[in-house]
Amino acid sequence: MTLRNKIADAIKDTGGDADQAAIKICRLLEDEIGLAGNGWFDNDEEMLELLEQES
Repeated sequence: MTLRNKIADAIKDTGGDADQAAIKICRLLEDEIGLAGNGWFDNDEEMLELLEQES
């Protein structure tokens, strides 16, 4: 499955909730390419908390 397909699935899974879709996409990108290690989520407390809970 391509990254584009994974993103499309993440969006579909949220039933149109843009905030949840954004979180799912950020989680997916973190899993695929590791954005947090490069500071991409430094100003996003909610995303940092979610990622911390998963680790």
